[in-house]
Amino acid sequence: MGDPLGTSAARPGGASAGPLHAMRHVDHRGVLETGSRELPWWTRPCTANLLFVFPMLLVVFWAGDSDLSGLTVRSDSFLTVSFMALCLGLVLMSALGAWLGENIHPRAVLQVPDEQLVRVAHGLGLVVLAMYLFWYRSVIFNPPVLLGVLTGAVMPDRNEIGTVTGVTSLVNLQPLFFSLAGYLLFVRKTRGKALKALTVLLLVFTLFRAYIWAERLAVAEALVTLALALLLAMPVPRPDQHVRRLVVRLGPYAALPGLFLFFALAEFFRSWSYYQDRLSFWEFALGRFVSYYYTSLNNGAGLLATLDWPTGKFENVLSWLHTFPMGIGPLFPKRWT
Repeated sequence: MGDPLGTSAARPGGASAGPLHAMRHVDHRGVLETGSRELPWWTRPCTANLLFVFPMLLVVFWAGDSDLSGLTVRSDSFLTVSFMALCLGLVLMSALGAWLGENIHPRAVLQVPDEQLVRVAHGLGLVVLAMYLFWYRSVIFNPPVLLGVLTGAVMPDRNEIGTVTGVTSLVNLQPLFFSLAGYLLFVRKTRGKALKALTVLLLVFTLFRAYIWAERLAVAEALVTLALALLLAMPVPRPDQHVRRLVVRLGPYAALPGLFLFFALAEFFRSWSYYQDRLSFWEFALGRFVSYYYTSLNNGAGLLATLDWPTGKFENVLSWLHTFPMGIGPLFPKRWT
């Protein structure tokens, strides 16, 4: 029986783990190598939902109702116990679906050569790059404005930059690109210079997006996916490497201090100047950190509490389709009413 926390390698000749519990390498011809490596618990959607997402939601719910200094919720409170129970129930259903998927054993494993994966990564990366150039064209292709933005002298409003529904949203293919690029560069050790250059270029655009669009989540999506690939490429910690073994066991819990420091640094430049005469910086940072997650849950509960649902029009899930340009979007509300 393997280490339940995934800190030990599978024994040669021993029972193999499930298809999603073990990482089996594919050589340059697309052939699976023998042997497997037990992956940590936090790489499995089922256990990640149960052991991390579920308890974290409970902590956010508790902290949001506390008298924590620096907590700022600027709307009515909709996150009642019943809505929180619904949220946790959805997490449990997600964990159940993931568990079912993990225990389906396919008769054959899809084998894709690295060269094909590299081509897919190039295609995704070029689409994302094109969307960034189109989205921020008013800044990137205007040297005086770009210089002013980079020096802090100019900060365009979001409304000035704007978006094109159904087009600029393709930039959300970015996490998929970074996941695939991280796997190819760190795990498969791909040496393609074009993929490396495209990864660095999109990282620069991601930082630019976080700066000009105040969207920190884009940076987290990029760094987390690359960090996970880098961790999976590292050798299994030896018994005498206690710190590394502890970090692997804790997984996302070990990353929480880094996430908080990243958030605190971003908030220092974003809004600390408006609060520095009211409370200490760390009280401010912790309050804003909790507020960020509590507000997102509260907004979701507010939608359910105030909107007429279900309407059968899928106006929230498929809002991008309802507002798609070129006369396509208006067709769908008429068809579903």
